[in-house]
Amino acid sequence: MKCIPLFKEQMSPQKYKNTGAGVAYEDFLEAYYDLFTKFNLQDLSKHRLGEIFAENSSKLKREDPEGMVTFALQLEKAVNRLSGKIQHTLNIKKLPDTVFFIGDGTIDGHGLIINDTPYGIFELSTLKEGLKQYRADVFLTHELLHPLHYQQNGEYFPRNWKSPEEYYFKRMFSEGLATYFSKEILKIPVNDAYWFGFLEEEALQKWMNYCEKEKAVIGNKLKKSLEDQRLNSALYRQLFSIEGFENLTEYRLAYYYGCGIIKSIHQDFGYHKILTMKYEDARDYIFKYFEMEG
Repeated sequence: MKCIPLFKEQMSPQKYKNTGAGVAYEDFLEAYYDLFTKFNLQDLSKHRLGEIFAENSSKLKREDPEGMVTFALQLEKAVNRLSGKIQHTLNIKKLPDTVFFIGDGTIDGHGLIINDTPYGIFELSTLKEGLKQYRADVFLTHELLHPLHYQQNGEYFPRNWKSPEEYYFKRMFSEGLATYFSKEILKIPVNDAYWFGFLEEEALQKWMNYCEKEKAVIGNKLKKSLEDQRLNSALYRQLFSIEGFENLTEYRLAYYYGCGIIKSIHQDFGYHKILTMKYEDARDYIFKYFEMEG
């Protein structure tokens, strides 16, 4: 695995030339836009998203270009070290390459498929300070698992979500996999994998209790959304996002539920089977978890 410094070209006076590693800026932006629109449910044009990328790149070039380079080198060392742990635990020969970029700030790490090739991504401007709020090893391991999952089964990449069911459950499966596998790879309690150490113990316990208490309610909301064949945007945000910091323990519920689903699958299958499992096979476990009829 290698790290591709796309951020250097974004801050370069030359207009977004190819990195020489097979990733062109326009191709990257196209794939990122797929991720951005499906994750954030925002009606923003790709052109405007590109303008935001350019504005943030120019700002960092003026204010802290050397800081970005230094941070990228530190991040690369950590990514390489953790990649080795992932490869060893999961018996994987090589992880997808990772792109360091400057973006809009809404997605700090994940995975993309660019021209049929999976890549990990890390957004430097957000992580340079934001990573200090997490257990870095847990966060980075979690995000490095997403491109590996897309490498093994591309149907989970957001570009390939076609229905409300797939918005909810393909993403829930992916986030659950990254959460559960992080726990396994780093040999940490699952509680440490849920929020990467962001929540204090009391708040974390409150969140877990809320997830359990609301599981039946969430299941009924999911069932209704699927029956209506309409995505419930408020439910989607509650499952996967954070809205403000006042009620943190009532959001990101899908990380708890998804981890529970993967745990149940792991009772029957090993890591490789989970990574390559087709959605139609995972669906039975998901519906059983929420006590829904398939």
